[in-house]
Amino acid sequence: MGRMLRIPPPILEENRDEYLEELSSIKQAEDWVEKHSVEDYSNRSVNVNENYTELTIEHEPPRTVTAIEILRIVILTCFIISLPFILFALFVATLFSGAGGGCYGVCGLSGWGGP
Repeated sequence: MGRMLRIPPPILEENRDEYLEELSSIKQAEDWVEKHSVEDYSNRSVNVNENYTELTIEHEPPRTVTAIEILRIVILTCFIISLPFILFALFVATLFSGAGGGCYGVCGLSGWGGP
């Protein structure tokens, strides 16, 4: 199945009006598209000067994560996870350390001979 191509006739003085009419309709279509087009100006700024108007596009480059940030997150996570265990160990150590049994400097190492 072949396609039918419409090849316009060569531009001569006789078909000049048809050619200009075609150009006019193309120009009207381009004007309509330009008039009804919507552009996203959310990340653009317009600088208006008396001589010219400047449209600049400002965008932020993508943020990269550095090794120091990853290390900081790992250390903080390890500290938060281990904090309850450390507090529990300190609680148990304080609970059992108050039972006495120390020399308090009178066990012969202080240099005092005792009674």
